[in-house]
Amino acid sequence: MDKTAVYEPGQVLGAYKVVRLLGEGGAAVVCEVVHEETGQTYALKVLGLRTQQLISRIKREAKILAKLDHPNILKTHELIEVDGRPAIVMEYVEGEPLNAWLKSHLDRDLATSKKVFDGILTGMQFAHDQGIIHRDLKPANVLMDSDGIVKIADFGIAKRNKGENTVELTKPEMALGTPAYTAPEQVQDASKVDHRADIYSMGCILFELVCRRQAFPQRNIMERIMAMANAKYTDPDEVILGLDPRIVWAIHGSLVADPDERIGDCATLRGVLDGSKTFAVPGRRLQQPDDDWDDDELTVVMGSGQGNLAQMVSDAQAEVDAAAAAAAAAEPELPQTTESTALMPEPDDENSLVPMAAAVAALVLVLGVVALGAVAMIFVAFFAVRVL
Repeated sequence: MDKTAVYEPGQVLGAYKVVRLLGEGGAAVVCEVVHEETGQTYALKVLGLRTQQLISRIKREAKILAKLDHPNILKTHELIEVDGRPAIVMEYVEGEPLNAWLKSHLDRDLATSKKVFDGILTGMQFAHDQGIIHRDLKPANVLMDSDGIVKIADFGIAKRNKGENTVELTKPEMALGTPAYTAPEQVQDASKVDHRADIYSMGCILFELVCRRQAFPQRNIMERIMAMANAKYTDPDEVILGLDPRIVWAIHGSLVADPDERIGDCATLRGVLDGSKTFAVPGRRLQQPDDDWDDDELTVVMGSGQGNLAQMVSDAQAEVDAAAAAAAAAEPELPQTTESTALMPEPDDENSLVPMAAAVAALVLVLGVVALGAVAMIFVAFFAVRVL
């Protein structure tokens, strides 16, 4: 962030007065502001670094969000200029990002988790209907307002799936997203993905909402990518005994590595969840739902023990905190967007393209020949070229 771009409470920026700083990073600063005439509160995201790529990105984000007028999507009000920098005036959300909410609501029941996911699914179905793909859907980019309403945020690396010509910020064979939630095909080439990549991300979020752990918790990034490429994760009904099979189907169908074999759209995913559709995945159990299943009888399995869901909350909290701390210390992330659009600015896009590392890629290929099948070897090599 430019050192000159420091905004103090009471400072006037066009028609807006700064209330407080919400977040600051290498690419942008986000402030809570009030419109001086209307008294309405907003979040203002001001671009910091004046690179053409970042300017194109924030203008594009504003243009995309302006088309997404939906209760479950953070609304953009206008694009303005502040000190020669583009800035987005957005809806202000009093609440917290979903990743924080997940930790603070470990005692949530299944009905609450389903309600949260329904908000995400509804918002993303609307975005997909407008031809918009998010490509970085994760708990940190979902806001929970004070009334428990879901607001999907940060479409900064979104792309249009059809229609108008827009500036394409993703170069061929470039990987974008966050490892624990990114579809395998997106790791290979983010410029070619379609809405099914978001379906995969939603499957990861649904697993975490229901099971209180990530589907792919591996601390080593290469192990995680391999697990995702081979759909190696614990069956959700082995984590939560007695889980409604419809939720199990939805998770399995969303986390298929091959997009052609995955649940194809939000309407189908909704149908699987409400029981109007089934989606069988080869190699996964397809248990029929029981109309008499009872959320109160669910049992969560942690480690070698099991117990009533409420009794396991304190142990689960310790497990989640320890895993998050270890993951943060042990692995770098793919280029990604903000903690939340209204609460934290984006990271520096100038650092989002990692140079090709030919020697590392060659080494991974050699190891892949020994340890992996041909398909898995190619997948790891593609990822190593971008991350290492």
